[in-house]
Amino acid sequence: MYVRLGTNSKSGPVAGVFPKRPSVGFLAVGFVLLNVVDICLTAFIFQHGGYELNPLIRAALRLGLPTAVCLKVGASAVFAWVLYRFRREEALKVAAALISGVCLFNVVGLTVLSG
Repeated sequence: MYVRLGTNSKSGPVAGVFPKRPSVGFLAVGFVLLNVVDICLTAFIFQHGGYELNPLIRAALRLGLPTAVCLKVGASAVFAWVLYRFRREEALKVAAALISGVCLFNVVGLTVLSG
């Protein structure tokens, strides 16, 4: 819960208690989980002859899967927290949609490698 100042057309400024939207929190957690799925799919593809396009993750994967997972999850968690903290729901929706596309791209890559 947080207190927000608003306006009332009849009486002017008012203070009220408004609940935080739980959907934004679920969206932030979903974004981080999608990043976990992404790094796991990427690691699998990388180990089976695929190529990582992101140079930072490629370097992290060369250092080992735990390093890559920590880097990916840590960065995505900080990013999601900042968007959640400053109530940037639309930006979080775009970020979740983009990482969903990346996961879909990885699934397509898996089908190409297995075919």
